[in-house]
Amino acid sequence: MEKEDMAEAHIVGQVTTDVEAKQSASGISWLSFTIESIMGKYKVYNKLSAFKDMADQLQANVRKGKRIAVSASISYSKNKKTDQWGTGLVVKSFKVLDDKAGTQEAVAQSKPQPEKADVPQGGDELPF
Repeated sequence: MEKEDMAEAHIVGQVTTDVEAKQSASGISWLSFTIESIMGKYKVYNKLSAFKDMADQLQANVRKGKRIAVSASISYSKNKKTDQWGTGLVVKSFKVLDDKAGTQEAVAQSKPQPEKADVPQGGDELPF
C-alpha cells in the first residue's frame, strides 16, 4: 500500500470497542478500536488504528467505556489489490479523561437547597 499523511484530527469521545493489541507476522503490535463522539445532535463513530509502542500503551491504559482524547494522523492509502483509495486515522497520542460511570456521577449530583432564611415565612404580607 502506498501511504501519505494528509492532516491531523483531534477527537474526544468514549471508547466503544475492546482495545486489544495483536501481533503481525513480523511481530509488530497493532490494534484498532472505535470512539463515539457527539457532533451537534448526532453520534459519530470513528475507527482508529495504532501500531508498535502506541498500540501497547493503548492496550495497557484504555478500556471499553473510557472517555479519551486522541490526536491522530489522517492518512490515505491505495490498496494495490483493489486499486482503490481509502482513509485512515492512526493514533499519535492520547489522554484518558475519565470513564462513563465517573461522568454520570458528576452529572447526577444534586443542586444545593436554599437555606430557610432565603424562603419567605408565613403570613399574607409581601416583603416589598
